[in-house]
Amino acid sequence: MENEKCFTSSELTALREGIMALSRRLKKEIQNNEWTMAQILLLGAIERKRKDVTPSYLAETEGMASSNVAATLKILEKHQLIMRQKSSTDKRLSYIFLTQAGQDVLNINRKKRECWLSEAISHTLTMEEIRALLLVSESLSRIAEYKA
Repeated sequence: MENEKCFTSSELTALREGIMALSRRLKKEIQNNEWTMAQILLLGAIERKRKDVTPSYLAETEGMASSNVAATLKILEKHQLIMRQKSSTDKRLSYIFLTQAGQDVLNINRKKRECWLSEAISHTLTMEEIRALLLVSESLSRIAEYKA
């Protein structure tokens, strides 16, 4: 790829460290919540996929052990944030769906993180930096989706 050498190792390190620091800080916003990071991650994954969500799919996409996914789903189901439905063709298989209560938890959680992010951006960046940051957000999503 022709873009491979357009940045230095130190630039890549700075970019990676900046992204990771922001990621850790956003995760910290979840920790002051009644829901764990694993619970929020699974709710978000269920929302993104929308259909044909199985426990094994969640374990694979979120990098969690099957036993941890099962335990987390049990808690989410107990709190009525998800519901399970057996497959009509394979009774061993169950699909996971987000309930309205689960969607509400996600929305509240996102709003809290977005409020923190908005405040942090407005207090630490210039208008020029804010415009640059908004331009790069789509690029970061594409990078995150890249499969080597």
